Amino acid sequence: MKHFILTIVSLFLFIPSAIKAQKAIQLFPEFQEGTILMRNKAIIKSQVNYDTSHDKLLYKEGNTVMELTNLSDIDTIYIKQHKFIISGLGFYEVKTLQKGILFIKWHLKAVNIGKKGAYGQTTQSYVQNINTSTFNNSGIINYESSDMFEMNNYNQYSIYLTNGKIKRFHDKKSFFKLFPEHTMEIKNFMNEVHINFQHIDDIVKLCNFCLTF
Repeated sequence: MKHFILTIVSLFLFIPSAIKAQKAIQLFPEFQEGTILMRNKAIIKSQVNYDTSHDKLLYKEGNTVMELTNLSDIDTIYIKQHKFIISGLGFYEVKTLQKGILFIKWHLKAVNIGKKGAYGQTTQSYVQNINTSTFNNSGIINYESSDMFEMNNYNQYSIYLTNGKIKRFHDKKSFFKLFPEHTMEIKNFMNEVHINFQHIDDIVKLCNFCLTF
């Protein structure tokens, strides 16, 4: 029991100054109930969020934010319907494909879509990294300054095939290069089902389609 308590304490590093100094873009609008499975079969439940800007898992209790450390002791992390594993010193979300596994290295940016005018219209936009702690349920940030933001992902993806091969991509252009002989088929499929590279479910759907070639 003493060893188990020490394990929990050693997992979380108090880093309030680091959080304040470097603004983070987190995967979820708020901290979520998470389950951490340890390699020694222990299970830890806590309020967690994933910092996509710095590739860190954060733990919160009250106003105290800590960073998950001692990553070699961790097997799997579940946050809502999301499953994460640790590879090297970083976190990857895992999605099961029909003929392989998709690993996602998350990276989010907040895109300024303009200022909200008196009648709700939006002016010219620009890109800026900011803290997403004030995102509302629709994924839009609304500050008193009237600046409006939305999140865009710039993720990196790795497909681990059942034959042991690995395919990597990060956008449409790099994805087409994985299947050069089927580019037109892929483009037609994307248009038919309205594939959006900002939606992970669409990425999974596209991967499953292409792995039938």
